[in-house]
Amino acid sequence: MTDIFRFQDKIDSLGIYLQDQIAITNNLKFLLSGRFDIINQNSSFNGVESQQQDQAFTPRLGVVYQPLEPLSLYASFSQSFTPNSATTVDGELLSPERGTQFDGRLTANLAAYNLSKRNIAVADPNNTDFSIAVGEQRSRGIELDVIGEISPG
Repeated sequence: MTDIFRFQDKIDSLGIYLQDQIAITNNLKFLLSGRFDIINQNSSFNGVESQQQDQAFTPRLGVVYQPLEPLSLYASFSQSFTPNSATTVDGELLSPERGTQFDGRLTANLAAYNLSKRNIAVADPNNTDFSIAVGEQRSRGIELDVIGEISPG
């Protein structure tokens, strides 16, 4: 014997979305946005009717800092809202899905160094139990340390 399920779902939605990117300086930008959603949902599962209306405001905020032309550091926060067409065993619609997301936790250190040392002690080649001072030693470079977490866990 085969079970027959009859399911019908209708969703009417209206969404209004605004976004702006603001450049505070040449290397610092903010992203501000928000979305307002209204949903009307009707569902029928094996003759059981259910209906729901819901609304939500979901923000999104972001910041981009560009200390050097080829390097951008970014972090954002956003929320989401999505109608859910799944039903319970009684035929009732589940509440809409809602989410919160934070992208990026980033710490970066950039260092340029130029080290010069004189009179460095090295083993005396004529008597290795003693030392002699040698001329000058120089080290130059750039060091970048990046520590971050793309998503929690």
